[in-house]
Amino acid sequence: MWVVPDEMLAKIDIDGFYVGENIVSEAVLKRINDELAPWRNVPALNGYGCQIHSDDALIQNLALLSPTALKMAVDDSVLNVMEKVLKEPVLLGKIEYRRALVPKDEMPTHSDGNDDNGVFIYLSGVNPRLGPTALLPGTHRREKNRNKGYAPVSIQKEREAGISFVPVDGKPGVCLFFNGHIWHKRLETIQSGRELIWLTYTPLSRAKNCVELVFSRTALQSLSQRQRAALGFELTQTGKPAEDFNQSRKITPASLHFLSDGFLIQTLFFRAMRHIRAVIPRPVKRLIRRLITRAA
Repeated sequence: MWVVPDEMLAKIDIDGFYVGENIVSEAVLKRINDELAPWRNVPALNGYGCQIHSDDALIQNLALLSPTALKMAVDDSVLNVMEKVLKEPVLLGKIEYRRALVPKDEMPTHSDGNDDNGVFIYLSGVNPRLGPTALLPGTHRREKNRNKGYAPVSIQKEREAGISFVPVDGKPGVCLFFNGHIWHKRLETIQSGRELIWLTYTPLSRAKNCVELVFSRTALQSLSQRQRAALGFELTQTGKPAEDFNQSRKITPASLHFLSDGFLIQTLFFRAMRHIRAVIPRPVKRLIRRLITRAA
């Protein structure tokens, strides 16, 4: 399901990342988009739709909703690459969908601070207006900060590196493969709508850092033993139940993105009426009822 260019391994080793188009076929991307269609604008009120995190629509368990995405994520060709990069068997650490809901400020430069390798598959394509990830080539070989979140990189260190950022740019389906220690940032998002699938591949020795994933029986039936092993089926200890997001408790317009204006107006009206009814004294309510009955 992947077309792996010959230079990918060397590029990831030397630069810490690789950007390529036509790596995932248009047919596969279409199937994934079709499987996502019923869920893109469904809020996760029942646990199966999109939740909002950092002003993104997020589906953490994409493997449950898109069997094609799961099959793509554990395809032998990409597992071969990741095992060569990480020099040991790998596990699929993450498979999620994200869509930018609103414009955003530029993200500070940082590294993810771990030995995982990530893949962004931009379903929407990406350009300077859509908030591309920009990376500093070769910085994955510098100091390696291992932490629970991400490791910030100071402006002074950026200047000392003397390297220019390389932003990702490409049509729908363009892929970014990147080392977990590469210095990078997301540039300013001028236009909302950037969509991507985010995969991570974790060395087997770091199995406890994998997020627990949910799968559908349909998706699992066509997988080989090796592919099931990459999902952690042979592990006796499971990983984290979910990612520990620093969720904002502030109510913002983006928090209501999935709800239509008509629904919000109707809800506001009913809440106002319920509040008014709650504060009216009972004798006044009885008087109003009698007047309404007489008028009828």
